[in-house]
Amino acid sequence: MPFINACSRRKVRQTWSILLHLEFGLKITVDMLIRSRTSASSIATLAGISIGVDTWLCPASRKKLVKNAETEVIAVEAQYQDGALRTANATTRSSKSGRV
Repeated sequence: MPFINACSRRKVRQTWSILLHLEFGLKITVDMLIRSRTSASSIATLAGISIGVDTWLCPASRKKLVKNAETEVIAVEAQYQDGALRTANATTRSSKSGRV
């Protein structure tokens, strides 16, 4: 595996993940990605680095997406109240959870 010294941009992380997967397989790749994420979080905590919520980007269509999701939840709740979500192999609660 080659040594990669670069800024952690998305493309670099994707290339690193692909190289890791090709050389070592899925299990080791997943383990290394989890370790990498954990190490990065630990180092950032020790350094006192934090991510500001104000810097997050929200899609322009966020309000529409939230409204559509709320409408769908209301529809599922109505089906639940009417008993339409009950199945022969699952309880009403679990079938409701699967829809929401």
